[in-house]
Amino acid sequence: MLALAGCGGDGEGSAPDAAESADPSKVQSLVLPADDFPAGFEVQEIPADQLQSMTDQILEETKNAEITPASCVQLGLMPEHVDTSDVGLAVATSGTTNLGTAVTTTSPSMADQRAALSGKCAHLTVKMTSGAAAGAEGTVDQKEVPAPASRADEALAVEQESTSTVSGTTTETKSLLGFATVNGYTVTVQYTSLNAGDLDRAVFDEFFVSAVDHVADATS
Repeated sequence: MLALAGCGGDGEGSAPDAAESADPSKVQSLVLPADDFPAGFEVQEIPADQLQSMTDQILEETKNAEITPASCVQLGLMPEHVDTSDVGLAVATSGTTNLGTAVTTTSPSMADQRAALSGKCAHLTVKMTSGAAAGAEGTVDQKEVPAPASRADEALAVEQESTSTVSGTTTETKSLLGFATVNGYTVTVQYTSLNAGDLDRAVFDEFFVSAVDHVADATS
């Protein structure tokens, strides 16, 4: 959820006036409609207060996490609060697979995104120290993969494999993530499954392009 709400690129090298022209009040209307999600995925209705509560909890737990190498995730620079009313969000499920997209007006630069998943940052270890997830430990292995062609000003796609161990039980998750800047807005896509075999790169590519081009059409 936090990845969708707060991660992305703001288009290193994009024109400053493009970012300044992005309007937070429009982000909800820029999210890909439920009818445009892939067949078999059911879009979930998340009440605004529940979404804010979930985001606050995840943000707090993430800021207090122990991440190695520490330099790969600058927890001290994370905001104290993310106002989810400034985030356009849609999340859908199909079995053990989740597919979501978000639209925001602010995020780290694309250069920072690439630096945070390459070199020594390609493998991370994480230990949660607070909240409901306290005591959980995990790993994240990530790498950049080719982003599908779209109308984005700049785009980045990431493949992640992660493990999470809670009370002796380990869960493995595979994800495909996409980040794009479009006319001052940041579009994020996340495709995750507890069963790696359920992830279809073609589904991710088509969904990413649809989400990005929907924003491009609406803001051209």
